[in-house]
Amino acid sequence: ACGVTRRWLLFNYGPTNAYPTLPNPQVARFDGDYSGGFTGTIRVAGEPPQPTSGSVHFTVTGGVIHIDDPGAGTGTMSSGGSARFAGGSGGAFGARYTFSGTFTESVTTGVSGGGSWRSTFAGGSARGTWNAGK
Repeated sequence: ACGVTRRWLLFNYGPTNAYPTLPNPQVARFDGDYSGGFTGTIRVAGEPPQPTSGSVHFTVTGGVIHIDDPGAGTGTMSSGGSARFAGGSGGAFGARYTFSGTFTESVTTGVSGGGSWRSTFAGGSARGTWNAGK
């Protein structure tokens, strides 16, 4: 205020990589082994739509999703429970599946998730809903 400028070092923590990144406890609450199922409709060119259903199995560890049914693949989960993951090459007709949805935590029912899925394969596509719990 009286024309004097001072420069003080307030924080000197050293290099930014000196401190490890700690796991996010909000994401860790979704860790576990999940099983469930999917339902939907298959559309193949020249054919009437057909219902479809199957099982879903995946694990979540630190926000990383590893799916092994249907097919094998990976995905991610946010600390708020939003998830996106894909599986494939083991599904019907060599289909590749993409799942998206939201997971919630309940005192009475535990952690569960659900949302929508879609798939493409040679000659057609499919879409529907899924759910899973641990």
